[in-house]
Amino acid sequence: MNVVLIIIDTLRQDHLGCYGNKWIKTPYLDSLAKGSVLFTRAYPDSLPTLQVRRVLQTGCRVFPFIDHKDYKGDFAGAPGWGPVSEERDTIAEILQRNGYRTAFITDTYHQFKPSKNFHRGFDEWTWIRGQEGDPYRSGPYPSQEEIIAHVPENLRTERFINFVGKYLMNVAERHDEEDYFPARVFEAGARW
Repeated sequence: MNVVLIIIDTLRQDHLGCYGNKWIKTPYLDSLAKGSVLFTRAYPDSLPTLQVRRVLQTGCRVFPFIDHKDYKGDFAGAPGWGPVSEERDTIAEILQRNGYRTAFITDTYHQFKPSKNFHRGFDEWTWIRGQEGDPYRSGPYPSQEEIIAHVPENLRTERFINFVGKYLMNVAERHDEEDYFPARVFEAGARW
């Protein structure tokens, strides 16, 4: 038996053929779903990126933030964005104890910030670098004009402009569809 957990941010259930959509073609996910457990009544404890991943990896609710502390490198400085607690077993650790080989393949930068621990318990992990504010690439910083062209007027704060500038550096060498983060994650998963 294989256990594959695919987490995709902002993918709507009603946009997949396996959930009844007729006008968007998702043949590979539909094929995977045919031989899988397909959840039709699953509701997350929390929706933001890091919180939902922590819930899925530990089976423990994020709210009411019982184990919240502030950590260096914390994205929001708010409850729920903390690390995977050392006191909690992760699904990877449970699977390992039961003889499964595990891999963690992701492009989610926040999971690799200091002290986050999201890769704990996996036999191996692959981090596709460059998402969001990941300090991945150095080199020529985009011009102010180039950055501003990508930032709506109502979001032009110094913090957001710096965030977009870093992102543009990270994706400067992206040319083809296979260079995009989702394609690179799925390619790494297929190789594994």
